Amino acid sequence: MAGLEIGLVVIGVLIFAGSFFITEKLSSSDMKEITRISEKEVQNIVDSRIAQSESIIKDRFDDKLEDAVNDFAIRTDEEYVSKMNQMNEYSEKVLETMEKTNNEIVFIHSMLNDKQENVTKLTEKLDITSRILIRT
Repeated sequence: MAGLEIGLVVIGVLIFAGSFFITEKLSSSDMKEITRISEKEVQNIVDSRIAQSESIIKDRFDDKLEDAVNDFAIRTDEEYVSKMNQMNEYSEKVLETMEKTNNEIVFIHSMLNDKQENVTKLTEKLDITSRILIRT
């Protein structure tokens, strides 16, 4: 194993040293072509990143908007339930008051009927008594 490692290190050093002796001369037209290609690649990379960012931003915005709509719906539902409970309590109070008033009216009506019967009986007695007195 040590021999293999030493051999690989020697080959790496030879390739590294050889790279200093191999120099490739680039012409100005080659440099312009490389620059042009690099600019296109950079533009393509930037465009793709912008598209990805727009997609991410749109997705996050949609999520936040959906969360806000759901939160609003929950709050309005809670408020609706609260208002309905208040209306129910109020209607129960009104019904109780109406029933109480109705009971009082029925009681008074019953009393008046009793009084009317008493007055009618008294009138009949008075009439009978007055006839008896008139005959005598």
